[in-house]
Amino acid sequence: MANMSYCRFHNTLIDLRDCFDTLYDRNIESDEEKEKAKIMLEEIARFLIDEYLVDVDENDEVFINYRHIHELVDECK
Repeated sequence: MANMSYCRFHNTLIDLRDCFDTLYDRNIESDEEKEKAKIMLEEIARFLIDEYLVDVDENDEVFINYRHIHELVDECK
């Protein structure tokens, strides 16, 4: 069942933290879940790049653009 709009990010944050903990622990048991983890990470990376939420400096160091993160969320209605 889909999350209701008033708690979508709240509920998803809890689930996303659980997913990241599983990735940190390198504890994905099924091949299907491994495939879904790859797709999820690709989607996250694509969004971060598309919205300029991560940048690369002149030394090829990746950094998080916190200003754009705050602007993106503040622009939401």
